[in-house]
Amino acid sequence: MQTLRAKPALMILFVILALALLSGVAYAVTRPLGYIPGVGIVEQGASLRVLAEPVTLTREGITLTVTSATLAPDKTVITYTIENVPWEALSHQEDVPGCYAEGQIRLPNGSLLTPQSGGGGMSAEGKWETRMVYSAIPLQFNEAKFLLDCIRDTLPGKAPENWQLPLRFVPAPPDLTIVPVVEIPTSTPVPQVSGESASTEGLILEKVIETKSGYILVGKFRASSLPVNAQALGFSQWPRVADANGVELPYRTANDVDAISTTMGEFPWTLEIIGKEQAWPLTIHLEAVDAQAFDLSAQFTFDAGPNPQPGQEWLVNQDVPLGDFTVRVEKVVFTGTGYAFEMSAPPDVRSVNLEILDTNPLGGSGGNNGRGRLTVNVDYDQPPTGSLNILLDAPILTVRGDWRLQWQPENASQAESLYGIRLALDQFIPLEDGYILIGHIETDDGRITSAAPAGWITATDESGRSLALEMVTFDETLQLTQELDESTWIYKLYGQAFQGSITLRLDAVNVRLAQPVPLSLDLRPAGFSFETARVGTPFKTGLIPLDLPGLSAQLYKATVFQQGDLRGFELAFQADPRLDGIVFEMDYGGSAMSNSYRDSQSGDLLVQAATDPAPPMPFRLTATELRLKGDWTLSWTPPAPPAGATPFYAPQACLNLASVKQALANPPAPPTLEGHLLFMRGALYPQPSLFLRDLASGAETPLVFGQGSLSPDGAQLVYADWQNRLILRNLATGAETALTDGAQPDFLPLWSPDGTRLAFLRTTAKGPNVFVLNLAQAAPRPLTDQTNNLTLSGWADNQTLLIQDAASIELLNVADGARRILLQTRYNSYGSPSAAISPDGKTLAYLENVPGAMTPGLYLKSLPEGEPRLLAQLEHWAIFNPVFSPDSRWLVFSVMNTDLPNTPVTPALVSLAEWPGGCPFYPLPFTGQARAWRP
Repeated sequence: MQTLRAKPALMILFVILALALLSGVAYAVTRPLGYIPGVGIVEQGASLRVLAEPVTLTREGITLTVTSATLAPDKTVITYTIENVPWEALSHQEDVPGCYAEGQIRLPNGSLLTPQSGGGGMSAEGKWETRMVYSAIPLQFNEAKFLLDCIRDTLPGKAPENWQLPLRFVPAPPDLTIVPVVEIPTSTPVPQVSGESASTEGLILEKVIETKSGYILVGKFRASSLPVNAQALGFSQWPRVADANGVELPYRTANDVDAISTTMGEFPWTLEIIGKEQAWPLTIHLEAVDAQAFDLSAQFTFDAGPNPQPGQEWLVNQDVPLGDFTVRVEKVVFTGTGYAFEMSAPPDVRSVNLEILDTNPLGGSGGNNGRGRLTVNVDYDQPPTGSLNILLDAPILTVRGDWRLQWQPENASQAESLYGIRLALDQFIPLEDGYILIGHIETDDGRITSAAPAGWITATDESGRSLALEMVTFDETLQLTQELDESTWIYKLYGQAFQGSITLRLDAVNVRLAQPVPLSLDLRPAGFSFETARVGTPFKTGLIPLDLPGLSAQLYKATVFQQGDLRGFELAFQADPRLDGIVFEMDYGGSAMSNSYRDSQSGDLLVQAATDPAPPMPFRLTATELRLKGDWTLSWTPPAPPAGATPFYAPQACLNLASVKQALANPPAPPTLEGHLLFMRGALYPQPSLFLRDLASGAETPLVFGQGSLSPDGAQLVYADWQNRLILRNLATGAETALTDGAQPDFLPLWSPDGTRLAFLRTTAKGPNVFVLNLAQAAPRPLTDQTNNLTLSGWADNQTLLIQDAASIELLNVADGARRILLQTRYNSYGSPSAAISPDGKTLAYLENVPGAMTPGLYLKSLPEGEPRLLAQLEHWAIFNPVFSPDSRWLVFSVMNTDLPNTPVTPALVSLAEWPGGCPFYPLPFTGQARAWRP
């Protein structure tokens, strides 16, 4: 990103480019407008010309084709493709730039037209496809030449250069498709930000285009009251589009609707919605924009000395106030050709212009890491030395808000239920504290053999308020009914007093196809083999249809994929928005896996399909099951409530999924932390699974494969190795001593606070039981002898262990084995640690089922008799393994993103200083499961 201000032209160019990032249109409209796919918006009835026929030229095997040209009174649009460029002709190194040339048009009078806007990318057929917009070609010229100096990204001399193709233009045919553009009268939206007047601001819809497959929305964003008089530049994060049921819809920008904006503080946008049958109306929700604060500036002085040397560094550590925030200039490095500045600022500061006053730089560059780390490089022919006056100004900030736009077409068509799927209630059973609801998924479509709930059924009352509805456990299900199949659903509804009728809603269903659908992928023509393929290499497949009944899906890209010993592809499909997943079966005589998910950025349906051994070519797969997105509802009127009944509402967490997702997308500046965090990542032996992270510096040290615990002084590690032995490791020398022989599997070791003993689980004939080992003695001794799955969660003090027995959290005395129930919960940890006591002994953190929630919530309880309070519940995302800081002021826990097939785990940090009044949340900048925090 350009961050210098030394040359005003650079700043002007930057602003223009920023305003043109997103698609939209500004026109002086004198007649009705129309839309031509691939061309954009034109005046209806205007004289149009087109390319007489595609023009192709092949040189040394590389083919350049001008596929279309459309000449309007105000612009010329050219599309061209390039194909069959040899791999060896391309630049594959970032520091070795390839050719970057844009096609030009030479008119018969010798004048040259250069592109005003446009861009390109790889098409589904594997061709480089470019669309460029030029100024209008005068009517007297019906011929021209298309010029291209070189092929994009090729190295000098590796591909033909100086291409010329003759173009001939003819009047557009009468049947040329021109879609009407509907102008939207400007309305007055509800105020979007506190204190903002009810003027036409925020997301403003200006035009709507109905296409064959959906709608294109064209608008602008305007906000005149952003902080520090900042001027909006563009979206900081893409808006979300949701239907009337809150289901997020995929969309894309309309790249053929050319974007310009001449008003400071405004930027245009376009959204192309795929599909005309939706749950209308749609809501566009924007939460952040980038804006530039031109009024902010500050100066500081830096002394480079008379003769700086390349690589010389200065630790400046100077705070420079800039408006309401501070930029900390941490370090300056002399590069030999100039200076590199390393700075830190709040994470919502995207960049800041930096100028060394009274100098003339050749240029520069800069960027940020998204977490408040800013860099700026300034380059010179003759770098200045001595005392330098530095100007910081015009920072680009992320401004957060809540801007919404609701829209539906006049001829809105509500989506019908695919495959005739319906949500049916069979019976309800009154309870003292609610109802048991039993139902099933109905379908009468012969194209599928079954339909089953894939998501969680939710419930709302007539006011739209969410009710506590949770799935009944399998054991409870068996007690309620013997007529079970995959279409059956059984839930518990809490409460007996409700406001009006209740709406049950399901948004995802799994269906099994009556006729499996085959798919074949053959990359041999591209020279592919797994022996030479690199993981992550994409291959364009062309459009390969997957003939699913009632749904569209086309494979267009296959990326080499590997997970452990499984090898295959990540398959990218352009798919119907109702299709949310595909299960493929592969029969190659070994292990196989198939995962699928929607990519939130591209909207593609991605399927990871891999086998061991690697599949041959052609790779044959069979689609057997589908996951569908939709909105299946039923209304139920409960019986009149008994006398004295009051509504039941589930507890609300301080941290919810929305706030956690926002923090992950735009992480706040991390606090200053001390100590070392031991954490785990998934690994295959002999790769390490245990790591040690210095929280102050961020340095990360790989340790060993296994489960482990740090000694209180952090000098030693005890871990259970791949042979189920306990091993003592000196972290300074790497010396190891086996503490047990693995004759009985030992795991989950935990060091006592005084460092004299180890507690661990040993698998006996009855199952996992707790043992303790005095490091001054040879033999461990058992503390429990039972058949239930026990969980060892930690040490409460030097004499007491914290254990979990099913849903019971207990204290276990190390001396005599006596047990005392600390808390009885409804959550069974099934052997996974889910509770912790703070080092000061004042707080218990634990997982517990939340009425109506899909996954357990994280509660905090002051000991001994405090009231439990819900800290975090993340809907379908998982929380586990709470760990306190040594000073008991912080709590770190693991957050698992279950939206993605690889379910990444991020350590999350919460400050307890403001609890229960608040819960400041900080995602840590690495992945893994926290296990212990030491000074």
